Amino acid sequence: MTMPKINDIVDIEGPIHVKEVTNRIKDSCNIKRAGSNLKKRVNAAISEAESSGDIIRIGDFLYDASNNNIVIRKREKPNIDLISDEEIAKNIETVLLYKQNVTTGQIAKETSRNFGFKSTSKKTATRINSVLDLHLTAMDIHINIAPRYMPASRKNISSKP
Repeated sequence: MTMPKINDIVDIEGPIHVKEVTNRIKDSCNIKRAGSNLKKRVNAAISEAESSGDIIRIGDFLYDASNNNIVIRKREKPNIDLISDEEIAKNIETVLLYKQNVTTGQIAKETSRNFGFKSTSKKTATRINSVLDLHLTAMDIHINIAPRYMPASRKNISSKP
């Protein structure tokens, strides 16, 4: 069995969760279940690619060391835990770019749809909103607050001019 190179997977799909890398290798080798031996080999290959400077590992996510471009990927069976904060942030920026005046309540829904979610669970919305909050704090995005007589749920968010 020839395993695909970790670098190739990360180059195409990065940032990518370690579990997703293992799944890609498992699927490409026509293996039904990722046993402990496969996981050890994948982790060893990740460590080797990291040591050689080809990839960067931050937490459970792998990034291509030579490419800072984040691509928003639509998934067949999305899991919010397997999507990096950077990809979520890029997706939020895209939503704000194409939907100029969107309420805070619509951001999680639109963002989740871009990832392939058919409905937005509380867990997914909470994760997306936490990334949004981080970017609001970092001043990457600013809020245009509606007049005082408007309910808080009617606040509009837009990307920085």
